[in-house]
Order: sequence, then C-alpha cells, then structure tokens
Amino acid sequence: MASPGRPGAVLVPRCPIIFNGTNWGDFVFHVEVHMDGQLLWRYLTGERICPPRPLLPTPPTYPPDADDDAKSALLEAFEAKMESYQSDLDVYETWLREEKSAKAILLASMEVDLSLSLRGLATSHLMWDHFRRSYEIRNKAMYLAVVEEAQSLRQLDSTIEDFHRQMINYAASLDGWAKFTGRWYLLASCDRPLDQRHSSPSRVSLSRLRPEFEPVRAHDS
Repeated sequence: MASPGRPGAVLVPRCPIIFNGTNWGDFVFHVEVHMDGQLLWRYLTGERICPPRPLLPTPPTYPPDADDDAKSALLEAFEAKMESYQSDLDVYETWLREEKSAKAILLASMEVDLSLSLRGLATSHLMWDHFRRSYEIRNKAMYLAVVEEAQSLRQLDSTIEDFHRQMINYAASLDGWAKFTGRWYLLASCDRPLDQRHSSPSRVSLSRLRPEFEPVRAHDS
C-alpha cells in the first residue's frame, strides 16, 4: 500500500494476502474474493475486454446552396453522433480507469521482485494469466507429487502410531490444497453437520479408521 505521507500518494486497497511466490493457494482464493468485492475480478479473467476507442465525429459541412432545413437536418445528425460518441467515450474511459485500478491492486498485492516480472504486460488480464499459468501448473505438479507419495505410503516396520502420524501429515497437506484450490470444499462444508464443518474430509476418514488400530496398538503394548 502506498505511503500516505508521500505527496500525491494514493491508497491502494491491496489484497489481504500478499503473494510471495510460495503461497499461491492462499493468494488465488483471497484475490478473487477481494477483486470481486472491488468489482474488478472480470478484468483479471479477461471477461471485461477493452471497448474500442470511439472516433470523434466530423462537424457537418454545408453545401453553398443548402437551405435552412438541409442545414438543420445535417446539424441534428451531427448532434446525434456526438451524443453516441460521448456515451461510448464514457464507457471507454471507465474501462481504462477500472483497468488501472485492477493493475494497481494486483501489483500491490505481491512482493516487489515478483511484480517486476510482469513488466511489458499491458493489462491486468495478461498479468493474471501469466501468474496463473506459471504457478497453478507448478502447484498442480506439487499436489500430484504429494498424492503419489501418499498413495505409496506403507507401514512396513513403522509402529501403528508412527504410520498413523504419517497418514495425518499427508492428509493435512492434501486437505490444504483442496481447501484453497477447490471451491467444492467451501460449498460442501455448508451441508455438513456443525461438528464436522471444521474437519477436513481426509481427517474425518482417518478418525474413522483409528478404532481399527486400537486392538493392534493394545497388542503391541
């Protein structure tokens, strides 16, 4: 956020989560909510495309032999074109103003070294698309790596307690990804009983498996 003590500084309502290159899951969730609250999210997604800049109508020229009625008709047509031009110009300038706000908020919501990588990208949509392709793909790869590790987990010589702790750690990692990259998590939580709304799906499943471990743990002890 710009310093209020600097002459001419403008306060930018940046996202409450600052992107540092490693917290994409948290950032993408909060930035969508934040930008949507500013009515600017569709600029980032590219849904609000730039309207064409209108051309200023040319004033009418009157033929030497034009009578008053002909001049009046030409003038009325020109005034109608000017009215349409002004309306289109307002739409165009509104887009420019809101696009500038979207870029300012997006850049203020990340660390400076990351924002410098966006030089040369003209719109907030190009900036967001660049980040999404760079970090979303990377996060998916990391997620799949965690899934693969979790699927390959075997008890082997571990005690039941250690094995269960490993499963909990993997579950926490996977649930963290799901929480911020899958909206279904938030929507589905509304349909759960109150005592389970803060329990992730994996943790609920593991808690149901735990009683099966008790006889084995008792035997080992």
